[in-house]
Amino acid sequence: MADGSVGGIRKQIGGTFEDIGEAIVKPVVNEGMKAAEQGVKSVVAPQQQNQNPQQPGDNPNPQLQKQEQDGLLEARRKIQHWQTLDQGQKKVREEDKKEEAEKVQEEKQQEEVKQYKVVQKKQAEAVAVQQAKTKTETRGGVGG
Repeated sequence: MADGSVGGIRKQIGGTFEDIGEAIVKPVVNEGMKAAEQGVKSVVAPQQQNQNPQQPGDNPNPQLQKQEQDGLLEARRKIQHWQTLDQGQKKVREEDKKEEAEKVQEEKQQEEVKQYKVVQKKQAEAVAVQQAKTKTETRGGVGG
């Protein structure tokens, strides 16, 4: 009785760790993306406010503009990196689920084969017993 409850607890704990892992990874990815967006906005927003009164052709500080562009590129790279990681994690989770389903299916098929063999063996024994009885009955009949 204790063994059955321990197995159930292990399954619950294992599922909990998987849930915890996803609960940690997803918010970290989301927070990383939010941080990158905030970084881009903090660099772009003040510059847009300063540039609004100016004409589009005016560029008082090319070095500042270069820094903005570099910041935007870096933020885009980070966002792309986080998205790639997220996609990779989803793919790994899907593959793991697929492998687990295949494993369960294979185990189920093996169990069915075992059950079939047991049934076949019992039927073969029953046939052998029936044939043995028939031989005994024919030998032990009248005049035999």
